[in-house]
Amino acid sequence: MIHVLHNGEAVGSGLKISNTQIQSQIDVLNKDFRRLNADASNTPSIFEGVAIDTEFEFVLACTDPNGNPTNGIVRAQTSESDYTRIRNSDGSTNEVATGIKFAPTGIPAWPTDRYLNIWVCNLQAGLLGYAQFPDMFEVRPNTDGVVVNTTAFGM
Repeated sequence: MIHVLHNGEAVGSGLKISNTQIQSQIDVLNKDFRRLNADASNTPSIFEGVAIDTEFEFVLACTDPNGNPTNGIVRAQTSESDYTRIRNSDGSTNEVATGIKFAPTGIPAWPTDRYLNIWVCNLQAGLLGYAQFPDMFEVRPNTDGVVVNTTAFGM
């Protein structure tokens, strides 16, 4: 599930990235996870024994949480032009203060036990992205997923 946060631009410009750009990132993920990426031969020798085709593939959601058809992309206009990652004292992300995964400045996750939620937005401080660590799922299931800077997502 791809959540795109934008400022009202036309699809394909500014923060409102195109379906083609989104699909290009899905394609790269699939090449990497299937070990079909062009630079697979450059795997450092220390990892050669464990570098494999995971036989795992990413696809955009085709059904929303209510059973309705979807293209797997939700775009939401927000008044925020950029987001700053705010951290809790334990180093985890304070998702409420950061504002990406909660209204009114962000988009809530789809059920994280059924969808991989990926938020695409303008991140500050040179941050390309971040993800919630797997051990946080049990205590924070409604924020599980990956956040990626618009400039680092697809081509």
